[in-house]
Amino acid sequence: MNQKQIRRSRSWLPAVVGLDISVPAIHYALDTGLINSGWSEDLEAQDPSADLRKALQDVSLIICTGGASYVGFSTFSRIMRAIERNRNVSVACTVIRMISYDDNAETLRAHGLDTEKLPGVVLRQRKFVSVQEKSADIEKVVARRLDTTGFEDEGPIYRTVRSSGVTSIKPTPSQKLQFMTQAHLSFFRHPSTMQLITLSTVFFIASALAADCSGNSNSRLEEFKEAYWSAREKMCSNSDCTYQAACTISAQKSVGSSWAKTTVVAELKRKNTGGKKGFKDCWDATEDIINQCVIGNHQLSGTWESDGQLYQFNGYFA
Repeated sequence: MNQKQIRRSRSWLPAVVGLDISVPAIHYALDTGLINSGWSEDLEAQDPSADLRKALQDVSLIICTGGASYVGFSTFSRIMRAIERNRNVSVACTVIRMISYDDNAETLRAHGLDTEKLPGVVLRQRKFVSVQEKSADIEKVVARRLDTTGFEDEGPIYRTVRSSGVTSIKPTPSQKLQFMTQAHLSFFRHPSTMQLITLSTVFFIASALAADCSGNSNSRLEEFKEAYWSAREKMCSNSDCTYQAACTISAQKSVGSSWAKTTVVAELKRKNTGGKKGFKDCWDATEDIINQCVIGNHQLSGTWESDGQLYQFNGYFA
């Protein structure tokens, strides 16, 4: 077992426990502040250590980011046995389209959690590393009777979203989409992360954390925006929508020579006009704020002038 702990920079962030068989991946996640504590253990092969079992006691959300191809029912079963309850526990898992999630879903059902696929949501995982990998992936996706047109045919690997929980307390699809949006932005350094409900403790089944956390944050934000537009269009194509911009800013307003505290929330309400343009307008308005910010460690900071008023703010992706 390899464990290391650090204090995260913002007290309002949830406590996050990380798991990966790779020691460098855990160290990277700790050093960048993505997790509070981490273990390098293989729960596919053996039960969790006493320390990890203790850390799992307060977990409310289990997240697996694209690792379901090698993180199987043995891991999920051992985690659920360590948690020793099914109330106030949810599982969020992104699953690449070439594999089945049935075994994991059956295991979670045995522990009292029902699993459903989030409708209309297909997210990018990563680019193919070779022509051979692309060909093999498409073959497996087609074998599962899924259409690759507009998805794997055009380059990247795609994944769907599974959420598991006690049926009586699971959020609605629209709530889940909202939570997913908030989580994507809150953890934009790790854009495949999801969060479905507000929680005090989160548990990561890390999926190649070191690889996922690298890259340009601006390109990751662009990638998320594209996926978000697609998901929002599918969820809201036949109804009016209220778009809550995923940026809440605690601001100080310039009043003479002093600063007065205020709060700025970017919110846009509009009737859905159909197509991508309506949602792009929302994003463009949000970017008027975001593009004037210095983005670092999940925070926003900078100054913003609006209607002749100067704002100085420190905020976060909400």
